[in-house]
Parts: sequence; C-alpha cells; structure tokens
Amino acid sequence: MTRADAPAPHDALLFFHDKEIDGVRAGDWKYYRHVNRFCWPLPYDDPVTLPGLQTAAYVYTDPKTGRSANLLDAGPMLYDLRIDTAESYDVADRHPKQTRHFESIAAAWEAELLANPRGWRRPDPLRSPPSTGGARS
Repeated sequence: MTRADAPAPHDALLFFHDKEIDGVRAGDWKYYRHVNRFCWPLPYDDPVTLPGLQTAAYVYTDPKTGRSANLLDAGPMLYDLRIDTAESYDVADRHPKQTRHFESIAAAWEAELLANPRGWRRPDPLRSPPSTGGARS
C-alpha cells in the first residue's frame, strides 16, 4: 500500500477478463469496453459471445409510458472519477477523444499480450506501450 498523497506506481491499471482487456483506469478516468456482469458460463453482456449478442438485442419497453431502453450498456463506458466515484454516469459520449485514447491503450496492451503472452520475449526498445499522459479532454 502507498500513502494517499504518493504518486501512482503505474500510468494505467488494466482490467482483464481471460485474454481480453475489459477496462483501463488512469488518473481521474475509468474506461470500460464492456462490463462482464455474468461470467459463468459466458458473459451475457460481452458483444463477442452469442448470449451477449442476444442480450444486447433485448429492449425493455415500459407499458405505461411506451419508453424503451436497452437493459445492458453496449459500451464503451467512461467515468470521470473526480466527480463520479460511484461510476453512475457514463460520459463517453461527452468525451469521445478520451474514449478513443483509452481504447487505443487497451488495444495496444492486448496486442502485446497476445504477441508475448508469458512475457518471456525481451521488449523491443523502439516500441513501447502508449503512455496515458495527463491531458484531459
């Protein structure tokens, strides 16, 4: 554990599910590609699984108001933890540049993981995973 005022030991924290990166936390931002709420036997909200595709297609319509809503977020989801520590308000639509930035971080790390799954190969000094930087959009 570190002191509350100590700098973070890494630029980004990655959230994994099997061989896929589901999310990235860096600075005041937390990004999810999608959230695996049900992991056994298959995540129902992962868009690459058959149950995920079926669940994503389900829309609830309120019989009184006629308003419709998808039951699961399709993703990506972005949260500004400075003002929303409970991760209740997805701001991905309001910050598309930041959302694309986090997706590029996840994709780069995922490609590196698949190319070198056990970390045995020496890293190429000319190629390194992207830095998250400190800029806010």
